[in-house]
Order: sequence, then structure tokens, then C-alpha cells
Amino acid sequence: MSSSSNSKQAMWVAIGQFCAYAIGIVSPMILSRYFDKGDYGTYKQVMYVYSTLTTVFTFGIPRAYSYFIPRVTLGESRDVVKKITNIFICLGIIFSILLFLGAPLIAQLLKNPDLAIALKYFAPTPLFLMPVVGLDCILASYKKTQFLAIYSISTKVFTLICIVLPVILFKGTYVHAIIGFDIASFITFLLALYLRNIPTKGIPIEKTTVTIRDILRFSIPLMIASIWIMIFQSANQFFVSRYYGNETFADFSNGFIEFPIIPMVVNSVATVLMPVFSGMMVNNREGIKDVWTRALSKSVKITYPMAVFSIVFSSLIMICFYGDIYQTSGIYFLIKNVEGFFAIIPFYPILLALGKTKAYSNIHMAMAVAIVPLEFLVVMIGLPAAMIGVVYVLCSFIKVVLQFLIVSKSVQLSFRDLIPYKDMIMVAVVAGLSTIFPYLFAAHHSEINKFVLLMLSVLFFVVCYYALCWLAKITYRDIAEGYLSKTRLSGVIRLIP
Repeated sequence: MSSSSNSKQAMWVAIGQFCAYAIGIVSPMILSRYFDKGDYGTYKQVMYVYSTLTTVFTFGIPRAYSYFIPRVTLGESRDVVKKITNIFICLGIIFSILLFLGAPLIAQLLKNPDLAIALKYFAPTPLFLMPVVGLDCILASYKKTQFLAIYSISTKVFTLICIVLPVILFKGTYVHAIIGFDIASFITFLLALYLRNIPTKGIPIEKTTVTIRDILRFSIPLMIASIWIMIFQSANQFFVSRYYGNETFADFSNGFIEFPIIPMVVNSVATVLMPVFSGMMVNNREGIKDVWTRALSKSVKITYPMAVFSIVFSSLIMICFYGDIYQTSGIYFLIKNVEGFFAIIPFYPILLALGKTKAYSNIHMAMAVAIVPLEFLVVMIGLPAAMIGVVYVLCSFIKVVLQFLIVSKSVQLSFRDLIPYKDMIMVAVVAGLSTIFPYLFAAHHSEINKFVLLMLSVLFFVVCYYALCWLAKITYRDIAEGYLSKTRLSGVIRLIP
């Protein structure tokens, strides 16, 4: 498949992810204004428990779709999808039963008695959503990611309505929001079952030679890596939830998020680079440097300005998102977006292309083993919850360094060869300078409505950054030309630095 076609597939994935994230963040914005911090913290703990256990219960199986579907005929692929879906249905039943029966134990572990009732109401959701897991892999394997974008947007909008409507109209509690989530999950399940069959509609099903054992044999190594990643990513939420209370957890869970464009760009770049690197490992290893640095340079120019703005205006952004009582979430938002300066480097696709899956898993194992005692030490010393976030970001940085060392050694390229550090420094400095005037304006006009103040700050930042890009010769034309050169908007390119 051409790079252009791959780019379009990645674009659909990115659109779906961004819209899902944007819509998904609206429900916390609404609920945080209707619930007190305690109830909102309980609701967020339910989501935390579900997302953490989902990683364990998927067993790395979703990627089996991407591995096996391209290796069989279309008729056989229907049988593969059916087998994997049946596995997920069984896992969903087990997940729901354990969640219902284990609710009191989980509530005790996180020191929140209200969590037991909340989890019991939430227990049906895994039964509906587990078979949905991996739909993105199915549609991507058939090159039908446009349906994935439609699915992501429509289901997120419906879920949002089901969650917030009973709270707004009937002054419902977090229990009513959870019941709405259950209803939305059932509808999501029905839509996913329909969409998974669209690529092979009208094609007779053929019995495949791929067995359940083959699927599990492929999935287990990925499951091990996923568990380490889960421990690494969820440890901070566990310690904050258990030792700092559900109100602090509400502040933390709202704030410790990336600006949505950043993960969207990273995932899109990884989607495009993975097949490219796989081919280059065989035919053109020397060309890896140019492809890598071009992709990374473009990613930096998109994400760094947003990361810098998010850091400088973190408190204002959190107030606009969640209300005045969540101003303290700003410190967590600031800490998390520092990660955006180094977490954009696309190590995952090149490590898999190099066949370094074991090394990839070992790195996450090492960081998972390290982060748990370090964050526990923060708790025992009595440091504020913000230090939990600092430890996570430091460990994330070390993880990036370790991955870089493996890649550098494997492709025999140095730091200067692989990292466009001059571009990174220049964009970061220019973005930082561009925040000075908006920051001073916001500081001297704090009495203005916060939403208006944020919009004005964004406008002033964009104008300043645009002007400084011309002066510093930071160009964005290489990005814009790929999308605008053959359209009616091609004339706009000359206005871009």
C-alpha cells in the first residue's frame, strides 16, 4: 500500500481518536460541576478500576486481529474474527462476575466504601464492551478505518448523553451516571458487532486453520508487556486514590492528562512509521535516519507549542474545563505535559520492526518495578500528591532514554543522528517566548470571564508564535503542502511560515 494511502488510514485513526478524546473529556467537565468532589472522585475511581482491569483481561488478544487477518483469506478471516470475539465474550462474562463479587474488596483496597455499590452497578459494562475491544484492529486490517472514526464519534456522543442527561435533568447521582454508562455500553456492543462484519459482508465464512491455541500463543507475550505497561501507568492513580483520598484523586485524575493533540499525533506517526520501518529493515536501513528525523521534526513542530502553552496556562485551562474548585488540578496538568517534550519520540514502531519486542517488554518491566517503590516512598515520607506525578514523569523520561539506547545500538546511529535537537530547542524557545505577552495579559486581567480569558490567551499566543516563526525561520510548509498543495486551499501555503 502506498504511503499516501497509509497516511489517509492514519488520518482516520487520528480523527477518531481526537474526537473520542475531545468528547470523552466533556463528561468530566459536566459531572465535576454537578457532583461534589467526593462523589466525583468515586465516579473517577470506577473508571480507573475498569481501565486498569481491562488491560489485564484483554490478554494482549486485540493485536491478534492485526496479526492473523492479513495472513488468511477473507472467508477465513470471518472465522478468525468469530473465534477471537468468542474469547472476548467469555472474558467479558468472567470480568463482570469478578467485578461484581470483588467490589467490596476493591473498595476496601482503595479505602472508599461508596466504591463497592458503584462497581456493582458498573459490573454489566465489561460484558458488553469486552467483545468491542479490538474493533480498531479489525477495521485497520481491512483498511476500513473511516468506519472506525464514525464509530468512535457516534458511540462517544451517545455515551456522553446517557451519562450526563440523568444528572442534568433529574439531578441524578454518580450511580445514575454509571447506569447510563451501562446502557450506552450495550448500544456500543450492538453497533460494534454490525461494523465488524461490514468489510466481509457477502463473503461466505470459511473454516480457518488458525486455532484458539495459536491465538493465545501469539497473545501471551503481548499480554506480559501490557501488564507491565498497566502497572507503570496506573501505579500513580492507585497511590493517590488509596493514600490521598477520593477528593484528591478527583483533582489528580482531572489534571494528570495530556493535551489531546499530543497523543493523537504520536499514535498517528507510529501508525504510519511501523510498516515503513518494517520494509526499510530489509531493503534500506540507511534511509531510517531521514524518515525518523523528518517525522520527529514535524511532530515537534505540532506538539511542542501546545505543550508549552498547556504548561504556562495549566491552572486557567483546568478552571475552564472543570470549574474553580479544580484549580489545583492545574499543577498535575503542568507536570503531565512536561512529558510531552520527550514522549513524542516514536520508539514503539521501530522497536517492533527491529524485532525487539522482548527488550520493549523488559524496559517496561524495569520501569514498573522501579515506579512502585518510588511512589510508595513518596507516600511514606508524606510528600504532596504532586510528587507522585513528578516520579511518573521522571520514570517516563528514563524509559525513553533506555529505548533510545536500544534503537541507537541496533541501527548504529548516534543521538545527533536520531534526535533533531536543534529543531526541538528552537521550537520550545520560540513557543516559550510566545507565551510571555499572553501570560502578562492574563495576569493583569484576571477579573475577565475565564473562558474569554483563555480564548484571548490562545489568540495572542497564536499571533505571537506565528510572527516569531517567520523571524526564527521555523517552517510549517513541509507539513501543510502534503495536505493543501492539490486542493483549492493551495494558495494558503504561501502565508504559512
